[in-house]
Amino acid sequence: VARIGTAQQAVLWQILAGLLKLGNVTFDNKEYVTGAGSKQNGSWPSDMTLVSEIASHLGMSADDLATGLTTVQIQPNKSKPPITSYKPPKTASNFRGALIRDIYNKIFDFIVQT
Repeated sequence: VARIGTAQQAVLWQILAGLLKLGNVTFDNKEYVTGAGSKQNGSWPSDMTLVSEIASHLGMSADDLATGLTTVQIQPNKSKPPITSYKPPKTASNFRGALIRDIYNKIFDFIVQT
């Protein structure tokens, strides 16, 4: 028998609501200008109002959520700033799906172990 308190249940419902809505986020093409001045194609969420609502459920800012879904930062050397790579819409969509599955899996594991 799972022993999850009322406060924990409320948090889980908030997260689950955010994840369900996150599956509805779509991405448009966007052109970025890199620090070196070159242009790189990437993506950005089509509906930032939806992203803002989801971010509220997940306890984060809409810009952080949108950036996390559409970019990758790699820091090959700690003495240099990270390199930002921009995900095209299809890659951002695939990442969004993988993120949802991973968080669902962690929630399921938490419930089973409680």
